[in-house]
Amino acid sequence: MLMHELSERVSRDPLLSGISVLGLDPGGMASDICRRGPFMTRSILMKLVLPLVAPAMVRISPNGPVRTLKKSAGDVVRACFHLEAPLGRALYLNGSDERQTCPDSLNEEKRKALWRFELQAGRIGAGETILNDWE
Repeated sequence: MLMHELSERVSRDPLLSGISVLGLDPGGMASDICRRGPFMTRSILMKLVLPLVAPAMVRISPNGPVRTLKKSAGDVVRACFHLEAPLGRALYLNGSDERQTCPDSLNEEKRKALWRFELQAGRIGAGETILNDWE
């Protein structure tokens, strides 16, 4: 939802209109992100089960819910350096597939409400961004 609002604001800005806005879902990966989590999650799931299951799941469904670190990192590199992202509209990728975001994310009223909340939560004020239409 936020990427659509940001994309719209960036495209209207004379200084920033050449910037593309891209959202990417890297999927679930076995990593050290749960290092402070419960023992079962930290040790069994992230260190044993997911590393064994992820390669098979990527072969069955390359952009499925579980992916290898190599697949997700490759998707990020591809999105950043090998993909021509459109100007003036947000591009959302689920791994390597271009997808549409949910219908709620296109609701202008909800996007603006989320934008206002993010400005408040991030304590973003005048002079902290070069985006003209930041309020």
